[in-house]
Amino acid sequence: MRVKNRLSPYPILNDYGDDYIGSSFSAEIEVEPRFSEVYGEVRFHLDDADIRALIDAKAARFVVHIECPVTCYRTAISTSEDVLGFRFPADQVANKIEVRTFIVMDREVAGFTSGAFHPDRRGQSFDFRRHQIIAIGSAKDHTVKKADRDIGSLPSILRIIPLKDKKKGTMSVDTDSAEHITIGLSEDVFELYARLGKSTFRA
Repeated sequence: MRVKNRLSPYPILNDYGDDYIGSSFSAEIEVEPRFSEVYGEVRFHLDDADIRALIDAKAARFVVHIECPVTCYRTAISTSEDVLGFRFPADQVANKIEVRTFIVMDREVAGFTSGAFHPDRRGQSFDFRRHQIIAIGSAKDHTVKKADRDIGSLPSILRIIPLKDKKKGTMSVDTDSAEHITIGLSEDVFELYARLGKSTFRA
């Protein structure tokens, strides 16, 4: 999950904007593969009394979003505590996982205001809806090193070859082999496949 620096209609606590002055939100993120699982621990550090009050009142929660771009695995876990542990099967991810931290509203709150607002927003109040992000914390991209072969290093089950028999059309599929599936492509299609394989769709 990529977080982009965009303008928001309400204040968001983060380390790249100035909606809040003198407040901060960060996290220590530790990730460790153990045999067939990936373990992690996140320690949240929040320095803002008004947002802390939302968490203490169960109106907002710390959220950790975990995603693997290769396998499309993604999950979000949340807590109102300052420490959160997680684990998931290692075979659901490959190579790299992206860990992002947030504070997210857990219920609607009307008229929120903070003494740490930027001077331009002082005296203003905001109505928050459930699931709105009110703070963006630390992010970490972690390389998952596993003892066994992962998805990125597995050999392909497909073998692509040029078709010499024009009577078979533009493509043929041979599943007789116990080791791989052979796909035959006509000369012009195979030439296109080879060209794209070296550039746009390089493996």
